[in-house]
Amino acid sequence: RKDDTVVLLSHSGNTKELVGVLHEMSNRGIYTAAIVGSENSDLGQGADVTLVASISEKEILGVVPSRSIISQEAVVNAVASEIVDRSSFSKEDFRINHPGGSLGNLLNKATEKR
Repeated sequence: RKDDTVVLLSHSGNTKELVGVLHEMSNRGIYTAAIVGSENSDLGQGADVTLVASISEKEILGVVPSRSIISQEAVVNAVASEIVDRSSFSKEDFRINHPGGSLGNLLNKATEKR
């Protein structure tokens, strides 16, 4: 939808499938954000906004994405936390959207006690 944002995560920023998604979203006028290891990548250059989550050490065996995943996860968690802080998103909203799992169960029990 036009008011949505698609977030694309790729350490290299050149993942073929995601570059295709980026182009498709751009063609549809949908806002895109990229979380990449390098701003000088297809996703980094093509997204509406780019967050660089680079790593200073090589990946395991030089190719296994592990450190980059942790770096990107930290950025995603920081962005999600900021969105929640700036919006009116509540525990009730979370409960409605995520009724299952341990957090959903915990929030459902709290609602039942009211």
